[in-house]
Amino acid sequence: MRTGIPTINVVAPAPEEEGSNRLIIGSKFPLKDRQGTIIGVAGIHRSVDETRAAPQSYGPFSKAMQHIHEHYQEALNTHDIASMVGLSHRQFNRRFHRFFNTSLCQYLMRVRINAACRLLTETDHSVTGIAGEVGFYDQSHFSRTFTRLMGLSPLKYRKRHIPGA
Repeated sequence: MRTGIPTINVVAPAPEEEGSNRLIIGSKFPLKDRQGTIIGVAGIHRSVDETRAAPQSYGPFSKAMQHIHEHYQEALNTHDIASMVGLSHRQFNRRFHRFFNTSLCQYLMRVRINAACRLLTETDHSVTGIAGEVGFYDQSHFSRTFTRLMGLSPLKYRKRHIPGA
């Protein structure tokens, strides 16, 4: 929201209490004062399941989404996931982006960061350990990605979300 440009209908994973992820569609709009300064954000989120009849409506992505959520901590690549659903990697990338309004890489990063958020608040594992557990091979890349997506470092996130930490 730093740019003041609304984000509309972005599909993202949202962690559930039991640790799994569900998909949500979200839109965010800047709230401005009379001088045009951004003073807040208004957001609307809804479950993808509420907007689509059933998981089968993901078409070729159903199998891919299941695979991503079950194997996010592994090295995943577009070629393998695309062949799993019978598409070339270029077709897969285009269709995935059109359907989810994000790239596979960005989506996978969100899934991994959501898993990291859960581990940061539910375990006492080190940040380096959590980085490896969620599929990052470099702790500094994990920390940069986490900070960019969550707005604060992994340690600050842990301290903010765990009383007395």
